[in-house]
Amino acid sequence: MSRPRAFDPDTALATALTTFWTQGYSGSSIQVLLDAMQINRGSLYASFGSKDTLFKSALDLYYARITSKVIGLLDNDISPTHGLYAVFDLTLIALPEVHRRKGCLLVNTVAELSETDPELARHAADMLDHVHEAMKRTLQRAITCGEWQRADADPIAAADLLFNFMTGLRVTSRLHFDPKQIRHSVLQTLALIGLPTRDLAP
Repeated sequence: MSRPRAFDPDTALATALTTFWTQGYSGSSIQVLLDAMQINRGSLYASFGSKDTLFKSALDLYYARITSKVIGLLDNDISPTHGLYAVFDLTLIALPEVHRRKGCLLVNTVAELSETDPELARHAADMLDHVHEAMKRTLQRAITCGEWQRADADPIAAADLLFNFMTGLRVTSRLHFDPKQIRHSVLQTLALIGLPTRDLAP
């Protein structure tokens, strides 16, 4: 009879996610992870394989917990413009400082590992691509429902602009953050591409 695990893998993975998110991939050594997860080296390898596979699992958990909510706001909100604003509100404007200073784990990973570990960086980038594609769908829906009536409306170009704007803010806001200023910038950017912003929350 095999010996039962003395720890909960789901809890251990959630702890690993927090560690990676706070300290980055490079700053989260195996020993740092073991201490945080309160497991031994054998249990980590038996349950998660390696540091790389553990990190991929942590990225997957981050996607399920946070990124999927962003995509849900974009795909399910009745008003496309409100959905776009809600994404910025969730990920930046209304985000508590303790979380805002950590940034977005996916964006952080691409920035940290693009040169040193392209495979892990690509795993994170693929998840970000889902957000990018959801923005395109939302903007196309804004045209279809008549909310975006600009004659030269281009959902692909506008999605590129909004996605790059959002990922850039997730980096810069880690050091300097003024909710009113961020909100103003978001409203200005939405208005720049021709979306109606008058009814958005103050």
